[in-house]
Amino acid sequence: MAFRFFQNENLANKIPENSFFLSGESNADDGQPIESGFGLPWSIDPRLTWMTYNCWIECYLDSGMALHKPLPQSTVSTDTLSSQIVSPLDTSAPSNKNGVNLVSKQNFFDVAQRMATSTYRFCLLGYGIRAGYQIPIPGLKTVAGVPAIYERSGPCWNRVVGNLSGIPLFLASWELWYFVTLPPRQDQEPPPDFANAIRATQELPDVQQVAFSTGDYNSVPIPATITSNPVPPVQRVTR
Repeated sequence: MAFRFFQNENLANKIPENSFFLSGESNADDGQPIESGFGLPWSIDPRLTWMTYNCWIECYLDSGMALHKPLPQSTVSTDTLSSQIVSPLDTSAPSNKNGVNLVSKQNFFDVAQRMATSTYRFCLLGYGIRAGYQIPIPGLKTVAGVPAIYERSGPCWNRVVGNLSGIPLFLASWELWYFVTLPPRQDQEPPPDFANAIRATQELPDVQQVAFSTGDYNSVPIPATITSNPVPPVQRVTR
């Protein structure tokens, strides 16, 4: 909705709008800035103070499988991932060698055995920038449909990184680790984004509104006109 923010100066001083002069005592510069004493609210809603907010969950899984290694029964060469040994003085190294050597020189048969149940771990990571208000460190109550058990944390902090005309600018970061004692039963949705005011489960719209501008508050709407004799459609003439 467009509205008139500033009034006409003559109208504000009760001078006729059709006057041939502008309101004002003098056009001399008195050294006082016109913006002095004029302020605007820096924030209307604390929910609008977010400048950046990034939060995500990293998932880790230990399958519980163990790899048993038998003792070698003979002397064998050591495997290496190198395709060739290149000397700094060797300029004749061929260019068609393999990249990573995965051909083993040994003949072995290891044993895989399940030693424990699967272990799921989740790490809640993120950072944010906010004006005027400190950033609450988030946490998990449930993850993937089961209770999240807090295990440990990495560095978590809030600190002032800027000054917006007397308003502190806060930067925060967090790293929180969790595990579960029950098998996960569902997918985990990504955390919401407070800065962009959107969730991962946002219902998708059918269409997107294209960008548009508000009307000029000084403009005059043109009334709709109806013609009595509409222009007939153009007819194609065939010779």
